Amino acid sequence: MRGPLDPEGSGDYHRPNQPWQCDAETPCPLGPTLGGSCSHGNGCHPKQEGDRWLCNRSDMRGGPCEEGPSPEGECCVQYNCTPTRSIRSRRGRFVVGILLAVAGGLLTLISSSWRNEVLAPGMLTRPHAQLITTGQSKDRCINCHAAGNASLGQWWAHTTGGVALQPMQSQLCMKCHEQTFSAKYALAAHNLPVASLCERTAEKHGIEAIGTGRIDSRNAIACAACHREHHGLDHDLTAIDSASCQACHVEKIDSFTTDHPEFTGWPYREPTRISFDHASHSGKHFPKEDQPFNCQQCHVEDQGGGISTLGYESSCASCHEKGINASLSDGVSLVSLPTLDAETLLEAGAEIGAWPEDADFDFDGQLSPVTRLLLSSDERALSAMQMLGPEFSFFDIDIDDPQQLQVAGDIIKSLKQFVAELEEKGPSAITTRAEKVLGRPLSKPEAARLESGLSQQMLQEYRQHWFGQRQTSEEASPEKVSGTWKRDDASFALKYHPSGHSDPWLQGWLDLAAEANRGGRSVMADQLLKEMFSPTSPGLCSTCHTAVREEDRIVKIHWRSLQTDSRPRGFTHFSHTPHLTQPRLQDCKSCHRVSEDRPQGEVRAGQLQDSGFEPLEKSGCASCHTHQAAGESCTQCHHYHVDPIGSELDASLLLERTEEKLSVDNQDRFPGSELQR
Repeated sequence: MRGPLDPEGSGDYHRPNQPWQCDAETPCPLGPTLGGSCSHGNGCHPKQEGDRWLCNRSDMRGGPCEEGPSPEGECCVQYNCTPTRSIRSRRGRFVVGILLAVAGGLLTLISSSWRNEVLAPGMLTRPHAQLITTGQSKDRCINCHAAGNASLGQWWAHTTGGVALQPMQSQLCMKCHEQTFSAKYALAAHNLPVASLCERTAEKHGIEAIGTGRIDSRNAIACAACHREHHGLDHDLTAIDSASCQACHVEKIDSFTTDHPEFTGWPYREPTRISFDHASHSGKHFPKEDQPFNCQQCHVEDQGGGISTLGYESSCASCHEKGINASLSDGVSLVSLPTLDAETLLEAGAEIGAWPEDADFDFDGQLSPVTRLLLSSDERALSAMQMLGPEFSFFDIDIDDPQQLQVAGDIIKSLKQFVAELEEKGPSAITTRAEKVLGRPLSKPEAARLESGLSQQMLQEYRQHWFGQRQTSEEASPEKVSGTWKRDDASFALKYHPSGHSDPWLQGWLDLAAEANRGGRSVMADQLLKEMFSPTSPGLCSTCHTAVREEDRIVKIHWRSLQTDSRPRGFTHFSHTPHLTQPRLQDCKSCHRVSEDRPQGEVRAGQLQDSGFEPLEKSGCASCHTHQAAGESCTQCHHYHVDPIGSELDASLLLERTEEKLSVDNQDRFPGSELQR
């Protein structure tokens, strides 16, 4: 049985856990009620035994009192006090009062018009601070925070109910940074769509790694997750510590030296725009020409810290110019006439009208690939060519097959119509047909490249020569020359003779075919590319220039090497400038070692390929890149924001972006038209 806490009643601090206590010098054992009222009670309830009254106060209250009850049975101990609050109660009331005062102050502050001035957590970084002038200081928070313009009720709803304030802060960020990032993928991890990110993850770490990230890549990542503001004018918003990277990446890298994987594929196994096999040029071609293989002969450090090539004229022309010019000597046909047996066509019911006498003797010859692509803008001709096949030749026409004779006649009639358009409208007829093939208008530079100085007079002379009244003076001259255009009477063709390397006409038609290769005329476009972008085709373009392919179709041709100033922002970046300050690194071969064991001839023309170097070794970097020396943070070599548009990171995105642009551009000129994939 427990005894009284203070049986003597002499303590100075009674009932510390109660809000009220007696203020008497000798507190009663009962004490005030919880509500602060004095019980005014007796010390005991005397009990009568026989004719005597006895005190029955319990031991918990000090036991029977010495005086005992009165003869009438009344208790001699009377409690009467004025309750006073305990120290605990007074402390509690003080704290509550302070809290109420603070809450009241906060409510007053939040409700006031100058709340933003008071709540601003710190100074903005310099780039953001300069955008908010003093005249906007009152509402400056609204520029980045929706809460800056919200009412007290909206704040409360947002805090208690999770109702997001609109617009989201990241959306406000994008109002200024929409030119920096694609709005579609601005808040996606690494600015890439989920499918692309999963594809790259599977490619690098295996399919089992997809979905094992610590953060679901399908959820938007707010800008403020990494870019923390209000840390002063000189705070670097782009500085992201490695811990932020590790928050998402499962593969944990504590140290570059011990945890970072080897550079098994970077940078030499990355696709290149220009096919240049350093191994074969170093071990075979340069020795054959009795020339030293010197890096500086072709490469120079640019302002962006990268290494650029000096270009074709400085680096390649001395060896390749002669071969390229030889391949162009015969020219490329814009339009050519096959030879026909017009009488057989007529007997089969395929009336084609007048046909040049010199070309009327037997079925033979092919239409030029450019002509076939332009004729594909005519649905009847397209249907006929698809029936005969993209590689059809009039030599293969079966004169006993009425259907083949009919479609051959359709193609000839479409060809004659095209030649008539050229005479009537001039070079613009080429542009008009090309626009129908692409389903979009051509820009002036694009049209100029396809026409390349072709005059209407030249076109009129071509048609008049073969379909009009010939003049004696023309017959005396088998070739009519107009700039780089020539009429080749031997092949019944109007030919263009390219000027040499980088000829705009040749590039223009290859680019047109590559774009058309994604559309409804892809069969004809693909055939044009096969004939004009093969290793032996005029210009030998595919010998050095690579192409982006989708489903084995060329959809883009690279005409220039990748320049650091125009390079799409990828995951990894490297600046040569700070490295070249080290004497031992000034010799390019200290890092870039040409592979001597690499078998020759493994590079396919026109395909993305490697550069013929041995892979870089991590140990070469790890000697300097430590925490104590050159640093080893993730962002020293890796970007978070990458450029999914306009790069080879994801060719489908390039296509998507192109289609979006074309869809907008076509609204006026080609209502209802859509680029078909």
